[in-house]
Amino acid sequence: MSTKFLTDPAKPPFLENYTFFGLKLASVNTKSDFGIIGVPMDFGSTYRVGQRFAPQKIRELSKIISGVDFFLREDIFQEFSVFDYGDINVVPGFVDDSLKIIEDYLSRISKDVNMVHVGGDHLVTLPILRSLYKKFGKIELIDFDAHTDTWDDIYKSEFSHANWLRKAIIEGLVSKVTQVSIRGSLYSKQDTDFQEKYGVNVYDMKKIRDIGFENVIKEIQRNIETESVYITVDIDAVDPAYAPGTGVPEPGGLTSWEIMSFFRSIDFNAVGMDLVEIIPSYDHSDITSILGANIIFLYLSSQAKLLKYRNL
Repeated sequence: MSTKFLTDPAKPPFLENYTFFGLKLASVNTKSDFGIIGVPMDFGSTYRVGQRFAPQKIRELSKIISGVDFFLREDIFQEFSVFDYGDINVVPGFVDDSLKIIEDYLSRISKDVNMVHVGGDHLVTLPILRSLYKKFGKIELIDFDAHTDTWDDIYKSEFSHANWLRKAIIEGLVSKVTQVSIRGSLYSKQDTDFQEKYGVNVYDMKKIRDIGFENVIKEIQRNIETESVYITVDIDAVDPAYAPGTGVPEPGGLTSWEIMSFFRSIDFNAVGMDLVEIIPSYDHSDITSILGANIIFLYLSSQAKLLKYRNL
C-alpha cells in the first residue's frame, strides 16, 4: 500500500500546508505501516524552552527531502503506507496531566504501526515508554544523549527531562538500556552510580573516539537481546557545531554524518523511535531541524527496508 502525497511534484513545497514529508493526515484509528506524531510538550525542560515548536518546524523542513535516500535507495513513501498523525493535545503548564494524555493517546494507536514521536523535551519519552509497555512489555532502549538523565528530582521537580530515564528504569518499563554520546558534566562524582547499579551500558564520547563509531554501531547491534527495541534521540547527542538548536548544548559530540550513519546501518526491527530537544528559536539557518527531519527519514527508510525483506 503506497502513500499518496498531498504535495504536487510540479509545485514548490512552500506553496503547500505543512505535514511531515507532505503526507496525509491520519486519525488515532488509522491503520498504516508507519506513522509520525508530534508531542509538543516542553514543560519538563530545566534550562532553555521552546521544544514545543519543533514538530511544526520539522514538518516545514521535511518538505525538502525528496523521498529516496541516496544510499539506502528505498522508496518508502511509494511502497508503504505512512501518515502524519498530527500533534497530541497536551495541556500547557500541567506536567502530570500532559504525561497522562500522551500515554493514553498513544496507547490507542495500534501496536502494528511503527511510530516516530517528535518532541518536545526528553520527558515525553517516559509516557511513550509507558504506552509501549502496555503493548510489548519491557522495552530494550537505545538512548542517544549527551546527558545521563538519571538524576533524582532535579531542582525539586518530580518529572523533568533530566530524570525521565531514572523513572523509566525504576518503573520497570525497560529491560536493557544502552546510552550513546554521553559527555555532559555531572553534579557530583556519584552521579553515575545509578547507571552502574542498574547495568546501563554507556558509550561515552571518549570510548566512541577510542574504538571508532563504526565499531560502536556494530557492538550495539550485535548485543541486542530482544525484538522490542526502541530508539530515543536527544539531539544534543550531536555536537552543537552541527545541531546548535537544543536545550542544553554540550561540545564534543557526534557529527551529523555519524548519527545519520547509525540510522542507515540499522539491521534490527524497532518498535518505534523519538526525536526530542530541538528548539527552533536557538537554531542557526534551521540546520538542527533539517538534521532532525533527515534522522526521521532515515529511520523510516531503514525500517521499511527491513520490513520489505522480512516479508519476502
